[in-house]
Amino acid sequence: MKRKTVAILVCTCLVLSACADNKKEVESDQTESYQMSNNLIYYNLEDIIAFAVDGTDVWTIKENENKIIKYNDSVEKVDEIDTETAEYNLMDVYNGKIYLYSMGDKITFKEIDISNKTINEIKMPDDISNPFYMSAMDDGVYFVCWNDNVDMENMDNISVADDGYMDLDEYAIKLDYSTYGTSKIDIDGIVGQAEINSEKIMYYAHDDKGYYFVEYDTKSGTMGEKQYNDSLGYQFCVAVDIDNGQVYAANSKDMRLIGGSINNSGKRDLADNIAILNGNDLIYRDGECYILDSNKNDIARISVESSSKDPVKVYSDNYETDLYSCGYEMSIEHPESDNMEMAILAGDTTYDISEVKTDAAYAEGIKRQGAYYNLQDVDNVEEYLDSCYPYIKEAATTEDGDIWMIPVSIDIPFIMYNEDNCKKAGIEEDFYKDYDSLIKAADKAYEDTSLHGCYSLNAYQLQMYMLEQYNAIYTENKEISYDTEQFKYICELMKNNDPDTKESLHTFVEDYYNQENVFEMAHAWELDQMSDENKANAIIKNMPYVKDKDGNVVEKNYGNCIFLCVNSNSENLKNTLSYISNLCLYMMQQKDNPLNKNSESVLKEIYKNGAVVFEMPSNVFWDCYLSYNRGQMEYSDMVKELERKVNTYLNE
Repeated sequence: MKRKTVAILVCTCLVLSACADNKKEVESDQTESYQMSNNLIYYNLEDIIAFAVDGTDVWTIKENENKIIKYNDSVEKVDEIDTETAEYNLMDVYNGKIYLYSMGDKITFKEIDISNKTINEIKMPDDISNPFYMSAMDDGVYFVCWNDNVDMENMDNISVADDGYMDLDEYAIKLDYSTYGTSKIDIDGIVGQAEINSEKIMYYAHDDKGYYFVEYDTKSGTMGEKQYNDSLGYQFCVAVDIDNGQVYAANSKDMRLIGGSINNSGKRDLADNIAILNGNDLIYRDGECYILDSNKNDIARISVESSSKDPVKVYSDNYETDLYSCGYEMSIEHPESDNMEMAILAGDTTYDISEVKTDAAYAEGIKRQGAYYNLQDVDNVEEYLDSCYPYIKEAATTEDGDIWMIPVSIDIPFIMYNEDNCKKAGIEEDFYKDYDSLIKAADKAYEDTSLHGCYSLNAYQLQMYMLEQYNAIYTENKEISYDTEQFKYICELMKNNDPDTKESLHTFVEDYYNQENVFEMAHAWELDQMSDENKANAIIKNMPYVKDKDGNVVEKNYGNCIFLCVNSNSENLKNTLSYISNLCLYMMQQKDNPLNKNSESVLKEIYKNGAVVFEMPSNVFWDCYLSYNRGQMEYSDMVKELERKVNTYLNE
């Protein structure tokens, strides 16, 4: 498979995630750990399309060149072999020979003797097609191949399981050295393979129980016992350190190199912003991972010595993105919401960090009950918060000056539109100026059935934002009034545009590459899904501003935050605080982090005028409001009941 095709599988997304007496100990731990996660050494080569590791040396081949070059670990050229020009995408070296596979205009497989530099070109059997792993072993060359019947150019037709697994009908196959015949390896659901030694291969695969590792003995042709592992998820490339029970993988979701244990105890991030596209682009040798980073078309290596420290255990209600682990081993669990709330507020010792969204009903309760470890004296925490916009630091700090949480991402919705397409659809030029105009724009777009799936304004999200906006603006000195024209306007607007029945407010953008897309109430993650052309033609505006009780327009954009709280009862506190310190340092270095005051993000104008909102418990606000919205309560009764409940809650 060509690199540009494999790249379809790689996507990005935005990075989201001590007391004075032990501060010195935290400092010493963090230096070692953060350097381990940040010591990617590039060889500064160019246009590399394939490589293989030979001891501590690497063999490389450049695009459109007819030679392979060997470099030592000081990146000094030590050997060179001429070969025909081809679009090579896989290379391996074993027992004094180099194996090259090309699937360009002509499928080519070559065996090169390093000592005398002779080339043996082998006719590839028809049943080896589109390989993306190739391992030269004692008795033959082992491949993992894509199935030709799978349409890799149309990934929308590929089903994705809840755990991220994509069944692309891959298969494992062996090419025999002596006969050049082939034999299939009896394993289904294969995701990847990694060489253990000259006689054993580790397969990473998936069945109805989940992901697992299994050793294959090439000499006897037998499989070992399956070792199930749900920590790593769908990984496009794997390499293995069998002596230490460690596996390394390229995370196709987050463009990260991760490490973990074969026996499923957790995982750790080792490097990010790298693109590893073929199975042979990641190789483990003697405490180091060698990488072909397709972002740079360059070779890199990184020390990946396993840590003896206990994993940092995280309870999380965030299913969309994984925290960046900065080289620490992480164990992330997703308890049921009620169980997670109980564990946090009760101060259980079963976890180290909680990862919570502010739209969780109990989120603010963590601060109210003091169910957190004060991070004020932990290195890099204050510096990180100072690098963020003031409203972010304000949200992370209690009235008494405690730093009770670390914000890792904020989701602030915004309006994004294509000006030309809006004109064609007959939508007003300034349709985003107020909520009435937004809804009219959705109604107008809905009239044209060809635009269904080309715009998005979801009634539930709109209602949620308007009410969060109101509660934030109209709460003053722990008191709020709902007997206002603004609140009445919101209630009547949503009564007339019932979220349960209004069809024009139940559409979503279906294809982010569609050039006919008109507008949407959007979120930051959607920018990563868009084509470059659509992104370049998109205009971004804030959600409508509203007036406060004095008639002044409040120019703030409200969003929910994902944040971390350290458990003050953690039995792994020292290691946990060291991780928090390094995570803050890492986040300060991310130039596209929209929380950062000096961010280069396209959402800078949205985020700099932001505010973090915390969801009220349902029995305080939403139960009452929804009873009115469904016709079960009179407006005046709702207003009285809301003011009683909410003001009581604000003053608890």
